[in-house]
Amino acid sequence: MNESSIQQRVKDYISANWDATVVEKSELLGAIPLPEKYTVPTMGPTFRAFFYWDTYFTCEGLILEGRLDLALSNANNFIHLCNTLGYIPNFNIEGHLNRSQLPVAAMLYEAVYKQTGDKAWLAEAFEALQIEYSYWMGMRIGPDGLNRHYTHASPVEIDQFYDVVKDRLNDIPEDRSERRRYLAAAIAEAENWDFTPRYDRRCPDFYAVDLNALVLSMEEIAGDFASELGEDAEVWRARAAQRRMLCDEFLWNESQGLYFDYDWARREQGSVVTASNYYALACGLPSADQAAAIFEAADGVLELACGVSTGADQGLCPEQIYQWDYPNAWPPIQFLAMKGALRYGRPDIAEGIARKYTDTIELNFERSGQLWEKYNAVTGGIDVSDEYPMPPMMGWTSGVYLYACSILDASS
Repeated sequence: MNESSIQQRVKDYISANWDATVVEKSELLGAIPLPEKYTVPTMGPTFRAFFYWDTYFTCEGLILEGRLDLALSNANNFIHLCNTLGYIPNFNIEGHLNRSQLPVAAMLYEAVYKQTGDKAWLAEAFEALQIEYSYWMGMRIGPDGLNRHYTHASPVEIDQFYDVVKDRLNDIPEDRSERRRYLAAAIAEAENWDFTPRYDRRCPDFYAVDLNALVLSMEEIAGDFASELGEDAEVWRARAAQRRMLCDEFLWNESQGLYFDYDWARREQGSVVTASNYYALACGLPSADQAAAIFEAADGVLELACGVSTGADQGLCPEQIYQWDYPNAWPPIQFLAMKGALRYGRPDIAEGIARKYTDTIELNFERSGQLWEKYNAVTGGIDVSDEYPMPPMMGWTSGVYLYACSILDASS
């Protein structure tokens, strides 16, 4: 079977199964009602809630495939959550509303508006964006003006989180007070990557590179929206400029040519090399020289034979399996790596990552007839580091596959 026919089979599979991921009205126990239908990550019984950042990457594929209706309804649900809760939760189930997730709603609003040009809708989205921005700046801000992850969980919710992580994390303390501290930090980590060796079990003590890159993106998109709507854009431009300065001061490491999370409690940079650098690229955080340094430092360290790894092979925690670590290649990271390369004038890198990702998807589709949640960036298989049994996936895997195909199509 030739390459193009394999690609077409995957595309046909995606087209035939999008609607199996659409929920008209959630019947999950404890679900927060949403005004419009929405997409969920899987066709099966796993992950049937409305997940925050998963939804954005799914929508990028939906738009490419002409399913703007679904992307718009997802975006409208984001707006509804901002208007009713004051933020967008990790997912829409009671007991898990004590955290958000990496903030990508502004990028979805931008993508939808580019398709519709509807200024009345843009005004609603801009208001929701400002509500969400106030959440991050009011409830997730550190002493130096950069953002960190945290939780607004009650003590009861913190205790209940034990049941979520007891089979995934192996160093949960026995002492009650130490356990609550540990679990609160784990909930904060679930607002970012659940779970990762980046934070040494102290996630709230770190300014996260990816989070601050995405808040920068919010500020810049808000400036664009304000300008489009005839409002003051300069306040947003000033906020973005200030954030760039702070990120250079605290997160950038000139000698290594990479961004690192910053431990503000101990006043030192972290040492874990991660794909959060691609978030920085996709959001336009680095200068041209910094971007060139990142591409050079990441080659063979983060960008591997079969995709972009979540982290470098640093052998940090051999006693603990982390799914957000080497050698796992998650779809959102591939997307942001491609987007970042294109943003900084490196279509060669974007096309290389796109080819690795489509080859990996197609190889495993031939083997299993399925798309999967994540892949191995070294082997190209589904022999991944798992904290739980990996489910077949539609959602962001489909969205990122279609995005990668669009890059390869544009280059041919």
